[in-house]
Amino acid sequence: ELTLSTLLFSPQNRADRQSLAFQEAERIMRENNQFPMEWEVPFSDFLATATQDYLEKFDPVRAARHFRAFRVTRNKDHVHLDLEPLTDESRLIVAMFEPPGTGLLLEVLKILNRAGIRVNRCYADAFGIESRDDEFAVLSFYVQNQGKPLTKNDPVWQKVMPELELVKWFAPHDLESFADEQGW
Repeated sequence: ELTLSTLLFSPQNRADRQSLAFQEAERIMRENNQFPMEWEVPFSDFLATATQDYLEKFDPVRAARHFRAFRVTRNKDHVHLDLEPLTDESRLIVAMFEPPGTGLLLEVLKILNRAGIRVNRCYADAFGIESRDDEFAVLSFYVQNQGKPLTKNDPVWQKVMPELELVKWFAPHDLESFADEQGW
């Protein structure tokens, strides 16, 4: 089963610092104490790289999670992974600078599917979309392993983690069918 609720392909309008939505997002973050006060200006700069759509659907907890991933990934050429067990599922964050131009979501879904990890829903957000050099992508997957939250100690996680760490450099290839069909 697959349900797409929103899928935007065309370039999106960048967040406007002067807009009410932007100012409201900053106010909400201050009031919710999502991070230390010294992060207020860097967060505002980060938020300015978001899209207007991101501001219109603003969630302070999600924005703080994205900002933390941004901070630990900044100036590094790696894929940041975070796995957080929730009540009935786990949140898997896959974040990176300079993501591939196409196919990233599909590649992550293939890796998870091959491992038997169920994806209940997923979200993708892009920041800094005016320049490929500073583009930052965050993909959030809500997953289960055999009907339970996936944990960092789970052997399935240990198997997919190295693959996910390399997903930025994967390219679709005809030989992938061997991985899908025969577990290569």
